[in-house]
Amino acid sequence: MLLDIVNNGRFSRMKRLFILTAMISMLFLFSLVLIPFARADWIMFHADTTHSGVGTGNPVLTPALLWNYATSNEVHSSPAVVGGVVYIGSYDQNVYALNANTGTKLWNYTTGDLVYSSPAVIGGTVYVGVDNGNVIALDAVNGTRLWHFTTGSAVYSSPVVVGGVVYVGSNDGNVYALNAANGAQLWIFATGDVVHSSPAVVGSVVYVDSWDGNVYALGSSSKSSSLRHLLQFQNIQ
Repeated sequence: MLLDIVNNGRFSRMKRLFILTAMISMLFLFSLVLIPFARADWIMFHADTTHSGVGTGNPVLTPALLWNYATSNEVHSSPAVVGGVVYIGSYDQNVYALNANTGTKLWNYTTGDLVYSSPAVIGGTVYVGVDNGNVIALDAVNGTRLWHFTTGSAVYSSPVVVGGVVYVGSNDGNVYALNAANGAQLWIFATGDVVHSSPAVVGSVVYVDSWDGNVYALGSSSKSSSLRHLLQFQNIQ
């Protein structure tokens, strides 16, 4: 409608040119706002630190195969997609980085045991758990291992990374907080059984559950080197 008014002769040529230029500039600025959301990455299990599972892409109503990449064993890990790269673990003991457009392998890292955990990719680093009890950090560009931390059992839990801290559970029954830069243990919280759950972090609280039947809410910062246990929901027998 505005274009009709501009072009129907009510404005001088210079005014029409000025208005059209202003409209094009507004559309360009609007596109800069929308494009980042349309291309938002899927950085970890269930999208974000709260595990909302909410994406920003367009819905796929009729699927068409674009590509597939065959690993050498089962894949239980869920992909993370960051910067045009798909990161995924496999039971063939590898973590893979694949080109998101073509499926071409960019690199793989052999972990020494199966990978059930789903990667989290933050700040150029891939964090993932391994069945041999390790939590590992890999360079997202070339797959070089940066550090590893060994828990007491298999790590099926998928890490979540917030504020430079990696939160992850282990089959040894513990929840760990690790320094994201070097893997140093910041704190440990013992549940009563296996922790397959991937922690969710909202505000300053870590939410996680255990095979002991409990859901735990934990303070995400330690006080005097001890963890504050905020809430515990007991199963009703």
